[in-house]
Amino acid sequence: MTTQNIEIYVNGEITVCPPGQLLEAFLTDFLARAGLTPDRVVVEINGQICKPENLGNRILNAKDQVEIIHFVGGG
Repeated sequence: MTTQNIEIYVNGEITVCPPGQLLEAFLTDFLARAGLTPDRVVVEINGQICKPENLGNRILNAKDQVEIIHFVGGG
């Protein structure tokens, strides 16, 4: 029996992930594919900032809205 993926929104774009996926695991994969550094991002989920120590405890649910903000250094 196959488990159907759920839809979530990442920076306004629909994406899919398996049900029960931890936010931390999703971010690890997403950031690696995007070439972003994990220590230079802030993650907001459904309008609230998710503290880094809570990423491994947060399970993604269908229709969650995830915003990933990447900081860029400059001078």
